[in-house]
Amino acid sequence: MAKTTKSNSKKKPLTKREQLIQLLGNAEGVTVHEVSEALDWLPHTVRAALTRVRAGDRKLKKLPPAEGERCTRYRLEKAWVLSVKYKLVSASGREGRFRQREAAAIQQARRRVGI
Repeated sequence: MAKTTKSNSKKKPLTKREQLIQLLGNAEGVTVHEVSEALDWLPHTVRAALTRVRAGDRKLKKLPPAEGERCTRYRLEKAWVLSVKYKLVSASGREGRFRQREAAAIQQARRRVGI
């Protein structure tokens, strides 16, 4: 009997927060209603998640409603990527290595999201 090998090419599914960040990365922005439908959340949950995004290191830009709409649109500011600075305590110390790994992980996540 031949053994079947499992493929390691399966990608881990995106979390709801990662999906929200992807939606907010859209150049036109998204409304609370669009996020609510895409993630199957209630509107108050979307607003709370937007607050958590703002509380983190990301900045949201509030866009005016599109033509013929009344809802405000939100998107990530591109400038937040440039504004975040990492201070390495010491390149040889333990804390310095931790911050380097942390910075590398954040940069990798940004590349994945496309920011």
